[in-house]
Amino acid sequence: MHFPIGFLVRNADSIPLTYNTHYLGRELPKHLSKIINNKSWILIYPEQELWFNYRKPRPLAKGAYYYAAKLNVPIISCFVEMQNRHSKELFHRQFYKQKLTLHILDTIYPDPKLTISQNTKLMMQKDCKRQIK
Repeated sequence: MHFPIGFLVRNADSIPLTYNTHYLGRELPKHLSKIINNKSWILIYPEQELWFNYRKPRPLAKGAYYYAAKLNVPIISCFVEMQNRHSKELFHRQFYKQKLTLHILDTIYPDPKLTISQNTKLMMQKDCKRQIK
């Protein structure tokens, strides 16, 4: 990547994503495996799972589970729970102040006996069941 965005990506330890299927299927796993080989963590933040002021579990996207299955690494899921407080916002009286609780769930490991597709579905199902409880 060139120009200011390229500078940020190269110097902020981030990997750009795109809708390009060739990049997502072939190039991105190469970048991810280099990071994993260096014993580093990867944070995948699926923006399409973030809906403003939405309090129910969101429909999961399979991307992070696919890469975990492909690279045979575990997933540690996190989600934020929003609860209303009894007091209202100072300058927006129609809204209650929010209490945010970060939930860090148990680790989900891929099964080396299953295919990438089977692992992706299984890990996603396990994660979905845990968030609904």
